[in-house]
Amino acid sequence: MNFKSLIFISFLSLSFLSQCAKIEYSFDHKLLFVEGASINSGYYGNIVLLDPNRKEKIWVTHDLYYDEKPYFNKDGTKIIFASKRTHKDFFSGLTEKSDLYSINLDGTGLIKIIDHDSIPFFEFTGFKKNSNGIVLLQKINDSYSVIELNSLGKPINEFVPPNGFFSRMFYSPSGNYFATESLVESKSYHFTANLYDIRSDTYINFLSNKSDYDFGELDKVNCFPGSFIDNDSFLINCSSYKKKISKMYTYSISTDQLTTITTFKKIRPYNPVLGSGSSLVYSISDHFYQENDQNIWMYNMENANLVKITDSKTEKEWLQVF
Repeated sequence: MNFKSLIFISFLSLSFLSQCAKIEYSFDHKLLFVEGASINSGYYGNIVLLDPNRKEKIWVTHDLYYDEKPYFNKDGTKIIFASKRTHKDFFSGLTEKSDLYSINLDGTGLIKIIDHDSIPFFEFTGFKKNSNGIVLLQKINDSYSVIELNSLGKPINEFVPPNGFFSRMFYSPSGNYFATESLVESKSYHFTANLYDIRSDTYINFLSNKSDYDFGELDKVNCFPGSFIDNDSFLINCSSYKKKISKMYTYSISTDQLTTITTFKKIRPYNPVLGSGSSLVYSISDHFYQENDQNIWMYNMENANLVKITDSKTEKEWLQVF
């Protein structure tokens, strides 16, 4: 065995071992997200878990593969995520297709669930906790379909959304609705939030007739959906970089009403996620006035207290809370 081969094998062995660091921040839920090398510099990301009980930051994956879109499974004992981790895919970003994997919270027990060759052209978009179903968005030619799989990777449901491509999905507890975001205009990176009723196969552009004193028409500014509070309502955050202001709302499906929760004048949160059984809302947020400051913040809806949980100048995305 030559020296280069020995180095490569040693690197592979180390890359699958999780690493830990002590943290001083106080919060109540497990936080899961993807963390890149640094702001605007990386083509790969590691899956990171912040454990409030152990007071540790755990790198569940710590290697040069491109990992993305991690989700807790139904009971929070495993993580489901998409990754490009064959031997040829070091440093690969969008150039290679992803497979779907399962891994334990400590970084052990890595198992490939779905090979990209078995379900071609898929994007991992969600995890339906009420049925433990994996949700994929599949593109064939110019049409999209949403495929729900069981825990063994077998298709159990499929439907075609009328608005084509979208990205992240937040399911209602009943599984009857999901909120999602879609790119409206690519040049200005204008995103809007949408709602989809699975039972009636209905796409609901609920922001089309909504306005705000600070923003004007809400479908003209960036809006990102968040987690459901109950079967009827979910969180949403809208922001204007020009005005340096963000607002968090709840949207009620039954009454078609937006209710303002709070206004942020320093940070721009994305996809707010409510911690189970609490009034704590977590989000990855940019800072309007501090360049390269992207961190996780926690907002308490009961006392309006805002706390910065992380303090690292690294790219972060796809926050999950358990």
